[in-house]
Amino acid sequence: MAPLYDRIVAADALIVGGAIYFGRLNALTHTFLERLYPLRHRLPRTMGKLAAGVCVGAMDAEKGIQEIIEFLEKYFYYRLVGSVYFNSVTPPCFVCGFGDTCQYGAPAMMMSPEEFARFKVTPELFRRFEDFPEVAAACESLSRDLAAAIDALPEH
Repeated sequence: MAPLYDRIVAADALIVGGAIYFGRLNALTHTFLERLYPLRHRLPRTMGKLAAGVCVGAMDAEKGIQEIIEFLEKYFYYRLVGSVYFNSVTPPCFVCGFGDTCQYGAPAMMMSPEEFARFKVTPELFRRFEDFPEVAAACESLSRDLAAAIDALPEH
């Protein structure tokens, strides 16, 4: 992280993206947020800087975005411009190759034994944010809002 600190402080804005695994924000994103700590020591170097958050997951992406926002606003004093999240409702078990036979994966956990016996992984089960116009529009809106906030900064 040491080579990034000066670049983070010099940036007009910071966009933090994360993914949800097992109902929690992934370790890489969480670790990145924790490692921003030297920037808040004594006088927060990110105070008032612009930020945005994005998060995806099969489920619970809203919990991830809440964690990202809390870190950015509460601990590092960023000024949040906005956030976007997307729940794909597509468990990783659909892509591992054993999703419709594994007795320990998400499909088996979420279905009755009778439902699971009839279950098959098909292409229709995969959801991408690009296929949801409201999510794509929210991403575009966030990018416009962030650009406008950057343009309004005194040094621009």
